[in-house]
Amino acid sequence: MFLSYVTYRHAYPTAFAAASRHTIVLFGTLNTAILLTSSLTMVLAVHAAQQNSQKLLVRYLLLTVFLGCCFLVIKGLEYRADLAEHLWPGRAFGKTSPLKRKYFGFSTGP
Repeated sequence: MFLSYVTYRHAYPTAFAAASRHTIVLFGTLNTAILLTSSLTMVLAVHAAQQNSQKLLVRYLLLTVFLGCCFLVIKGLEYRADLAEHLWPGRAFGKTSPLKRKYFGFSTGP
């Protein structure tokens, strides 16, 4: 999959550049920060478990679950914007230019 993405990106650089302008950088940035933070809270939960600290373990696990829910909410907002612009593979995807379809065929999914 990654090799296909790289191949298409080099074969159609202008299409990928034009289509990537439709991505919402704020959503991607927030989700990256959330994923990194939730990884940290999970590691801290494992450490708390190893130290037999039940209270900290529960706190870190609840924080990890909360961050996971935040990630899903932001992903839902991102997908809603993509659906509104017909940037999602499906029947309405044909309304998008063929070059954009190459990009969004790799970056989104059902």
